[in-house]
Amino acid sequence: MKRNFTFKSYIVYVFRYWLILAVCAIIGLGAGIGYGIFTANNDKIVYRGSIAVGGLSVFVDDLQEVTENPSSAYNTIKSEAFAAMQSEWVLEELYARKQSEWRNIGKNGKLGSVDLRKEFFDALSLWDSGYIVYISFEQDKDEFIEQRKAFAKDVVDTCLNISRSQALIHEPMLGKENRLMVVNAIEKTVGGDKSVGILRGGFIGAAVAVALELLAMFAAFFADRRILGYADIASVAGGRLYGVCGGAVTGKICPKIDSDLGGDRILLICGDEDASRRLAELYGEYAAEAGNRTLRIDFSRTDGETADTFGEYMSGKKLADCIADENGADVLRGNQSWATVLKNSDKISGLSETYRRVVVCAPYRDNGSLNVLGRVSDKIIFALNQSRQRASDIDGMASEIYDNKKTLGAVIEYAGKSFVGGSTYSAAQEEDY
Repeated sequence: MKRNFTFKSYIVYVFRYWLILAVCAIIGLGAGIGYGIFTANNDKIVYRGSIAVGGLSVFVDDLQEVTENPSSAYNTIKSEAFAAMQSEWVLEELYARKQSEWRNIGKNGKLGSVDLRKEFFDALSLWDSGYIVYISFEQDKDEFIEQRKAFAKDVVDTCLNISRSQALIHEPMLGKENRLMVVNAIEKTVGGDKSVGILRGGFIGAAVAVALELLAMFAAFFADRRILGYADIASVAGGRLYGVCGGAVTGKICPKIDSDLGGDRILLICGDEDASRRLAELYGEYAAEAGNRTLRIDFSRTDGETADTFGEYMSGKKLADCIADENGADVLRGNQSWATVLKNSDKISGLSETYRRVVVCAPYRDNGSLNVLGRVSDKIIFALNQSRQRASDIDGMASEIYDNKKTLGAVIEYAGKSFVGGSTYSAAQEEDY
């Protein structure tokens, strides 16, 4: 069964599940608003200081006295100084001096020793560029602003002193004037990551959530192998949709069926077992009440416990001894006796002469029964359960019984939210679904 896709059918399918779409939109809206709140601009207070190593010109006189290559010696001195100022020893010494004070700031007192240390070194930065080593300490601009300012400035100045001392230990030549120049901590305010904003975040979140849900429902639309619209089965089930109901099929469609049956007498109702049996019972009662002598032949029960009265009749037993009365209609029940129909066509002809309406109930069982019974029937109706039947069922029935001259149409019951077809009695136009 080919899925007949139209934009209209997809939109109807989506809006059948509008609640899921609404929930996804609300979740996306909440997530977007939350993202907007938690990524709001968060200004930082940064204290930055630096230590600059003088250029070659301030070293060259001393270096010429001890080496023939002052430039190479100068680069070595500078590299050693940079390494000393950014060494692990400097970091550990700085933390040892400031740990106690750091714990007393803000919420740091609630942190464990590992987290406390991590927070400290996440805020501290040391790096070099050209002739300069930079040291900075960054903190959020929050309610502890003054305390944090004082602490951050002191951290940077302390680190500058430790780094300078460590550099002098490794390279005493740096101790002369203009060879190590320290710039103490200077305050700067820098902006955090730019936020998308609460309203914009909410809109984006909702839009993304809805878009993802629409894509998921698009995939579900094609993955759903149930009958989604009458256009899916119109080529097999004829040009009429007699009725669609959310529950079990009702008798209000019987006058329409009877009118289309006209002068024909043998009506085959096939499809889902429960749906075909209920429709056969309803139509049989309607036809009997309308003054038509009616016979219902029921092949829906194959449990072996129900007497095969149809088989008895086909074997030669008198009709009067085989039939039972149910709500004004005569009833014959059969099991596998459908297989004898073609060999006893005179028996079937006799029934159509005796009764004004003969209703044959034959559920699809993929056993060839529909092919046999369809040959001796005048008209055919499909009774389908949308919540249970799949494409393979429709394809199977079509392969057994398809006859566009005999097929009147279909009845669909238990149509769930996935059904997007119409519910009116009209010739099927594919573009209408």
